[in-house]
Amino acid sequence: MALTNRKVRAILASAAGKGGGSPSLVAAGATWGWIGDGLNAPSGGVGSGLANPVHQFMALMGLRVQPVPLPIIARSGSTIARDISTNRALINPYAIDAMAKQVPDIFIIGTMGANDNLLSTNPGANPASGQTTNVYLQDWYDAVNYAYSKFVAYGGKLFVVMATASSTKVGESTYRTTVWNAQKAFVAALTASDSKVVFADITDMTDPTQWSVDTSSSYTHWDERGSYHAALAVLNAITGKIAAATDDECIDAINAGTYPLMTGSQLDTDQAMAGTGGTVTGPGISGTLADSKVITNNTGATGITVAQVATSGGRTKTVVTLAGTASADGKIMIQDKSNISLAGTPGQPFRTGAILRIPANVARNAGSEWNNQWGFWGGGATSLVDNTRAGANETHAIASAIVNGSLSGTSGVVPAGNSTTFAGKRTWAFFAKSGTSLAGTFELERTFAYKPSNRLAAAMAYIGDFKDSFGNTVLNTNWRLRPTGTISQASGGTIRVEPGTWNLFGLTEADFATRRLYKGNSGNTAVGSGTLIGAEMSGSTWTQTFAGGVVTTGDLVYAEITDREGNTYRSAITVTAT
Repeated sequence: MALTNRKVRAILASAAGKGGGSPSLVAAGATWGWIGDGLNAPSGGVGSGLANPVHQFMALMGLRVQPVPLPIIARSGSTIARDISTNRALINPYAIDAMAKQVPDIFIIGTMGANDNLLSTNPGANPASGQTTNVYLQDWYDAVNYAYSKFVAYGGKLFVVMATASSTKVGESTYRTTVWNAQKAFVAALTASDSKVVFADITDMTDPTQWSVDTSSSYTHWDERGSYHAALAVLNAITGKIAAATDDECIDAINAGTYPLMTGSQLDTDQAMAGTGGTVTGPGISGTLADSKVITNNTGATGITVAQVATSGGRTKTVVTLAGTASADGKIMIQDKSNISLAGTPGQPFRTGAILRIPANVARNAGSEWNNQWGFWGGGATSLVDNTRAGANETHAIASAIVNGSLSGTSGVVPAGNSTTFAGKRTWAFFAKSGTSLAGTFELERTFAYKPSNRLAAAMAYIGDFKDSFGNTVLNTNWRLRPTGTISQASGGTIRVEPGTWNLFGLTEADFATRRLYKGNSGNTAVGSGTLIGAEMSGSTWTQTFAGGVVTTGDLVYAEITDREGNTYRSAITVTAT
């Protein structure tokens, strides 16, 4: 049975000390997670970077808040709760459950319902009551109520709900305002009982052509103008409820080892950005750069200069003075000259980034890069390119601590991986399209790296197998529990167990209490099925080496992990014996 506002208020009333009541100011460094439809998706939909409202939100908030391990759960082609043509139900309950397991302090429900044609469907009589003959609006109500019940249960601090985004689909001009008013009233009823609930109001976005260049899809997908406006709506809804903290203050706390959820010390060894022996690669750019960095320019613009400028505390910042006009689509990119090396264990990610400043009206896409992750900017040193959803250049300057990602393991997956060290080069860049006049300064300073941990915030939960209503895994396979390595019938081999995306930061080897390897076939997907090979592993042991004859050519090797609470998970990924 669907949850109504009345039922949710009853849940709230019984949840003393959890979600209800008047909240105190949320501390800086609180965690956030964001779910929604393709207008929030980092892959497909609006895509990553400036065209994504979540990335704009990250730029607006900086380190005042920090993401959960899987901070964006949204995908192009998703619907709320029912399959519509080729669009798949993703949000209720799948995305909601996966987000709630990560217990974000700030649970954000972004736009949802674009693929449900929610705004272009008659909402029926009395839609603001929370019961409507419009099945799509009812799905929206039910999703909000279900997410809210989860939020109350784990004791969240802010619950943010955004209206459905507009488009030029047939029927919206008739029903849009009525549906929006119903959504507003519905959330207002929750807010009346719980001031932790806030509405991110985007109902002033009445002309979709002002916010999108997506002519092929009824202006459904925002460009950077629409995404900034939507992100600003979230900021405006929550900023007065979160303690003030500048990025400099937050990085000072990282340096002191006191930033929320931080374990250990600041790990970046060159936060002062010392020296002037960095590599400056033209054409069109000259000057000096910190020893640890390299800068490149392939925009074709000339007359660009770079220098290290003293700031405070013995630190410097990189200041790129822009000039000329881009003669080609390209980017100006600052990168670590050498890999940074961070020591960790499986389940312990690293978070790293820097304060980045990019002027308005020059960037087609911008941010920091490392690898193609759900929830962070970009994807690798060559991936920050001309996003097809981008309209005009970014009309709002960026001046914020940008998080590269949560990183560990040789492949940089979020958040586990298995190397004893993480080695990689961080990149900060902006992309300019041909013909753009480059003016102002592009600045980088105060790089940081640290280990976040909230391992005891909730029961462990494995979310690497998060799927939609069609049973399709939503995440890239890099995020799942998996065995890696090679093994053959003739000569054996070495297989390693790797945990993927779990719901908490800073999990220790004790949290992954035991690990096992099994051989079998495609039918052995159940826990414990097939034949155990080798010994059960615990502690710091994640790898086993086998002699020839242990497996037969064609065998599939599965990995299993039993967590600290006694739950056992089997990998969907296998290694095939040769």
